[in-house]
Amino acid sequence: MVIASILSVLFSLIFSLIFTPLIRNFALKAHPSRIPHLGGLSVFFSFLMVVLFMSFRFGCFSPKFAGIIAGAIVIVILGLVDDFLELSPGVKFLGQTLAVIALLVFGVKTSIAAIGPVGNIVVTFFWMFAIINAFNLLDIMDGLCCGIAVIAVSVFLVISFLSQNILSAILCSSLIGAGLGFLRYNLPAAKIYLGDTGSMFFGFILAAIAIIIDYAPLKRESALLTPILVLGLPIFDTSFVVLMRLIHARPVTRRSKDHFALRLLSAGLSKPKALCFMYIFGLFFAGSSLIISRVTNQQGIAILIVIALIWGLALKKIGAVKVDG
Repeated sequence: MVIASILSVLFSLIFSLIFTPLIRNFALKAHPSRIPHLGGLSVFFSFLMVVLFMSFRFGCFSPKFAGIIAGAIVIVILGLVDDFLELSPGVKFLGQTLAVIALLVFGVKTSIAAIGPVGNIVVTFFWMFAIINAFNLLDIMDGLCCGIAVIAVSVFLVISFLSQNILSAILCSSLIGAGLGFLRYNLPAAKIYLGDTGSMFFGFILAAIAIIIDYAPLKRESALLTPILVLGLPIFDTSFVVLMRLIHARPVTRRSKDHFALRLLSAGLSKPKALCFMYIFGLFFAGSSLIISRVTNQQGIAILIVIALIWGLALKKIGAVKVDG
């Protein structure tokens, strides 16, 4: 598993470093006056080439793997069309629904015993929609969405090793390499953006990986919160944005500067410093998830209380920053 993961990171990194400038140059020929928004294609192709080869090489191609790839293709096509045509929320919701259905058809869904088959289908839909759109909303600053995705998937890779899940390990490793290669061109000042193609792809893959990983044995229920904490920063940012827009009577679906990262900029931080702060916040959530996955229920609850207090403090401090629009 270790060898498969190392090779997956290495190959996807190389492909991403090659594909990203090629796609950037191609996009600049069509629109030389603006920064290209097709970076998600580089991440997707780098990821896809490696996971397909490695899954066959190490014998982990399965129906669940096929479902994840099929759903990812749907979400990338949706994102690509949206990057060119700016689809309505209803059309995007329909496309995301088709991607999640692809997962369900191939058996990828949550397995919470207490809620039964129908309940797990409902939870799977809600989880996938929430994370896909959380990452889509997070893509508002150079290097932010991709960097947070790399942090989160690195934690999922550690959990994959702990649970000896080679399928999720290959998926995680390939996404890490593809993301790191893209970050070379996406950090401030960005030379290329992810676009909806890349941000929704990251959200989809991370949400799907979270479903197929095993977190804890019975009687350690607090560990089931691990995936929520791993993806805590995009979940927090989405919740923060919605809350701020409701408080200030702004339409929830309308674009505004209510995002946590944008408020840091309004507070006077430079873009690199704001990005660094967001990475640290992401590492805080991700690191907490690893601890919770290994401790008792009582210890896990204590950690969650600390996280909630820090979350509330950040909400109060940054929420007080005034923004325009």
